[in-house]
Amino acid sequence: MSESTSDFVIVGGGQNQLSAAAYLAAAGHGVTVLERHDYYGGGCVSHQVTVPGFWHDTHATNVFMAQANPLVRLDELGLVSRFGLRFADTGAAAAHGTVFDDGSAVALYTELERSVDSIGQYSARDAAAYRKFITAILKYVPLFSFALFAPPANGDRFKALLNESPEGRFLLEFFSSSTVDLINRHFTDERTKVHMLRLATEMMMRGDTPGGAFGLMFMAGLYHTFKPGFVVGGSQGFSDALVRCIEHHGGKVLTGVHVERVEVQNGRATAVHTADGRRFAARQAIVAGLVPWRLSDFVPGTEALTEKVKPVPTSDYTCFLTHLALKEAPKPIAPPDYQAMGFTVLAPRDFEAMVRMSIDAGEGRVPADFSASYVCATLFDQSRAPAGRATLYLYRPVPTLLAGQPLEAWDAI
Repeated sequence: MSESTSDFVIVGGGQNQLSAAAYLAAAGHGVTVLERHDYYGGGCVSHQVTVPGFWHDTHATNVFMAQANPLVRLDELGLVSRFGLRFADTGAAAAHGTVFDDGSAVALYTELERSVDSIGQYSARDAAAYRKFITAILKYVPLFSFALFAPPANGDRFKALLNESPEGRFLLEFFSSSTVDLINRHFTDERTKVHMLRLATEMMMRGDTPGGAFGLMFMAGLYHTFKPGFVVGGSQGFSDALVRCIEHHGGKVLTGVHVERVEVQNGRATAVHTADGRRFAARQAIVAGLVPWRLSDFVPGTEALTEKVKPVPTSDYTCFLTHLALKEAPKPIAPPDYQAMGFTVLAPRDFEAMVRMSIDAGEGRVPADFSASYVCATLFDQSRAPAGRATLYLYRPVPTLLAGQPLEAWDAI
């Protein structure tokens, strides 16, 4: 059996594990990252899945939330200044917009007043309500940003703490309300309501799910704080910068290594064993990015915990993603200002139909009403395709369970 020892062994080479490894390596620890695929990056990867020369983000794209991370916002590890991470300049483009079936459109810009003006084309009342809503929530964005990159708090204690102040009680209202409740309280025009609903349902939550209102608050606040986040060359560039950082500090990232089990001694994870017979020992800790419902497949003694987390849903539904290599960028039937946006939603001007779509997907039915979203990253980063050509990331909501059966049963159903 081949053996090696590091201070830390990281199981999985996704962006979260690579981030942990980069911080540990920069702090002077010996780090070894083990990834089972022949590439690293997890959700931040780019591949030529259609035609050679067209680079597609096969998972995360427009990673604007990453800009809230101190890793990027403060450049804590030098990913931007030293290791090649670059974001494309999106200029004055809208961050998120909805194009309706009648050719009208509404957009969310980082700048609040431009968003207000877009809504105001159709409803002065909604425009004023939107300004008031966003102004009220922007003060909480630093809290959201901190919470994204900190260990989760105990739910009951957190709610009790919130209940002790007017600001906290303001937030609690969002935790108990659905997206539909919130939208109906504040807005009246069908365009505004559909636009706001689709913004929230990007998080794969039904419109009637209690607490969904917080998702809308969260997304709107971040969109009004950070511009679209297209990594030059594709989202893979984020992972590449992390690996450069790890290797610069003496760490190792190994791909094509299939971890079979975690060795536990006296209640402490001490090493991992791989399918090819190698043992990687850790002096200080094993850091593993394992899905909770498969924990017991790798770590002995965790069977009870694994069974406890299995029923926890990850989202109300999922999405069906299609990658296309195009001769030119798509041109929605909408005014010029809505031709190039960070995210573009195509939807009917029918709020109830959009609510029904999210409920259908959440209850295991393929939605009869059509709505889709797309990202055309080459509008802002032409390096992802040959000159004048375009990539398209097209997706629409679909059930995670169709007729009560898992995804692998789709063909039979």
